[in-house]
This record gives sequence, C-alpha cells and structure tokens, in this order.
Amino acid sequence: MLTLAILSSIPDHRRGQGRLFDLPHVLLCSILAVLAGADSYRSVYRFIDVRWDWLRQHTGLNWRR
Repeated sequence: MLTLAILSSIPDHRRGQGRLFDLPHVLLCSILAVLAGADSYRSVYRFIDVRWDWLRQHTGLNWRR
C-alpha cells in the first residue's frame, strides 16, 4: 500500500516503551478516523475498535487486540 510506504518514511522519535504499535499504522488509522469525522483520541479509538476487522484486512495490521 503506497500510503503505508509514504508514512514509513516518517522518522519515529518515540522512546522504546512508546513503540507498542508501528508508527505507519498508527498514523494511517488516525488519518482514516479523522477523515471519517473523529475529533478526539476517544473517537479515534472508537473508529479503530468498530472497524478493526476491516482495518486488519485492508491495511495488514497485525496488532493484538
């Protein structure tokens, strides 16, 4: 997916303990959530939670729930 390739070029400046999830996937899910109308961390979480299966299928997410 081209979008993930582009997002992968963004340097990850988080400390080791903050790298629980891959940055490109975090950014992609956040962008999709905001485009869908999310306007808070909680609504971004809700977007990801509700669309979890779709996101895994279409973006290659391998996060555990």
